[in-house]
Amino acid sequence: IAGAEHKPSIRNLEEATDYAYGIYNWLQDMEMELGNAKEYEKRIIFCKEVIEILTWESDSSDNYRAAIGESMNQLGQVKKCDEWYKNWSDEEPKNAACINSQIWCLVERNEFDRAKTLIEEYFDGHTECNVKNITMFMRAASLYKALGDEEMAISYEKKMKIFQKGFLANPIQ
Repeated sequence: IAGAEHKPSIRNLEEATDYAYGIYNWLQDMEMELGNAKEYEKRIIFCKEVIEILTWESDSSDNYRAAIGESMNQLGQVKKCDEWYKNWSDEEPKNAACINSQIWCLVERNEFDRAKTLIEEYFDGHTECNVKNITMFMRAASLYKALGDEEMAISYEKKMKIFQKGFLANPIQ
């Protein structure tokens, strides 16, 4: 593949194959299976290749980018992991997938204060729960419970319930 103009998107590939192969799902399944098998080095290589060979104009590479950072963390490559997330967040400030994945890594390393700082930077007190950030709301509630701050945990849980109730009433959002 010589240049970006020749790179297909997942959507292009699925359309070209008349949706017969489920390429999007296959790629996601492969990434997850490598993680489940603890094949973190292979997972990093796979995700980097997927990101490189496809264009991401109409799709998101967030899951693959998160998998790379999480795999680095699992391999104990703390500096590389932190650098990965710093570069990603510099490119896309406030990207919920980036922040959520980074928080997961920090919690895995018992760096609760850093995880709490990221949550506080993302949530400005007025941030509403939505499809893109609901996982982060769940992670924030769990973290605050673990830290013994029941009041903060409940506030995140309440915002999730409001979103879920609205979503169930009007699922097309």
